Amino acid sequence: MKIKNPDHDARRTIIREWMKLAKDKRASKEQALSFATQAAERHTLKGPGDPAARIMSWVEPRIAKD
Repeated sequence: MKIKNPDHDARRTIIREWMKLAKDKRASKEQALSFATQAAERHTLKGPGDPAARIMSWVEPRIAKD
């Protein structure tokens, strides 16, 4: 039986929110950091570590991608 990541659903939701933004709103690392900070306030993550840093690791590979 595969163990589900406790933040799997939140991660999917957050990535969807990021990708919904207009391309010019997700074009830089600074915009990603601002988004990650705000998303960390809106979502409760269960995993260890700084929530904003974890969110940043999820959205950073998707900066300015369609």
